[in-house]
Amino acid sequence: MGGAEDEANLDAQWASAGAPSAAIVLASCRDTTQFGGFLALENIVNGASPPPVVSISYGTGEEADGQTENQFISSLYQQASSEGISVFVSSGDEGSAENDRRGANPSHGISISGWQSTAFNTSVGGTDFADTFLGTSKKFWNKTNTANFGSAKSYMPEMPWDDSCANVPLSTFKGFATPYGSAGYCNNGGPHSSVAGSGGPSNCATGVGTGGLINGTCAGWPKPSWQKLFGVPKDNVRDTPDVSLMAANGLWGHYYVFCDTSGGTCGSDPSTWPGAGGTSFASPIWAGFMALIVHAKGASQGLVNPTLYSLANDEYGKKGSKACDSSSKKTSKPNTTCIFYDVTLGDNDVNCVGTVNCYLPSGTAGVLSTSDATYDPAYATGKGYDFATGIGTVNVANLVNAWP
Repeated sequence: MGGAEDEANLDAQWASAGAPSAAIVLASCRDTTQFGGFLALENIVNGASPPPVVSISYGTGEEADGQTENQFISSLYQQASSEGISVFVSSGDEGSAENDRRGANPSHGISISGWQSTAFNTSVGGTDFADTFLGTSKKFWNKTNTANFGSAKSYMPEMPWDDSCANVPLSTFKGFATPYGSAGYCNNGGPHSSVAGSGGPSNCATGVGTGGLINGTCAGWPKPSWQKLFGVPKDNVRDTPDVSLMAANGLWGHYYVFCDTSGGTCGSDPSTWPGAGGTSFASPIWAGFMALIVHAKGASQGLVNPTLYSLANDEYGKKGSKACDSSSKKTSKPNTTCIFYDVTLGDNDVNCVGTVNCYLPSGTAGVLSTSDATYDPAYATGKGYDFATGIGTVNVANLVNAWP
């Protein structure tokens, strides 16, 4: 689902990877007055036979869209979900600095995409594998590929996808005590980048901000009744993402390979194919998972968040789940009965400059923080729900089997 053919084609490819037998349709419209993908979605929801699942891999900040556009998006998704369409949207690839659009030095504070912050879609964030950081790669990867090019031995620990010097695992791996300050990684050669899986609270879906900042009369979407889970903050607003999936683009040696036939044919060896990452991969793959559920249950499901959070609540309870901790040092892998894997290692924080949501005790580069005066990274993982990875990642077979 998209307005630009290259990105939309990736959506189609990866939805197909998630559900190989599903019929994948690319919906795209050229329009000079609004995003063509929304025009395509309007045609879909007003058509005679709407599909059961849709994936969208685009976004702009809530503040940049403005109240009218945000309301339009919310109403469009609401109509889709009322017709039984499950709408999956990528959370974004900018950490929590959406208004800076992957800039090297974000300066507009904390912001998220309005295309994924409504109460009527599932927001999909991004993770990376943590084996390189933990020094456990030999436990999880074969030395050589199988005949079908398989290489992973089992599920492996995960952490949020984050390419910035502000990322604590990265700065620690490089030998720095902190990512911030004049002696920190961000001020001593660390990569200045806001490329990371996005997440955070809705904070400017209504009202008006100025200068790309979350100020003025800005307010977030109210928290949906179904967003109840250990770790969900009592902030009275919609929190994102809902779920996550691998979205790494190679920093730690992990990324997606894909066959792009637009320039010719692909060879038989996937190691020669191009590679990339981003939540634009994670969202359509989650849509593919949903297609498996639709097939198993024999009916479209509409808004799936109430069920996702209910299943997660059963698993995490009031304290989180040690058995389903993706990053636990006490066990090499989570329990095989887990539906969700709780990502508790790392963060999706990014570097910043300026005086808005930027902790800058010394040096010239700070790190995005909910406080300017103290270090409160935006955002760290935790037990249960967190802004870096939402509920967490998933065991697809267990999810399908547990679906009510």
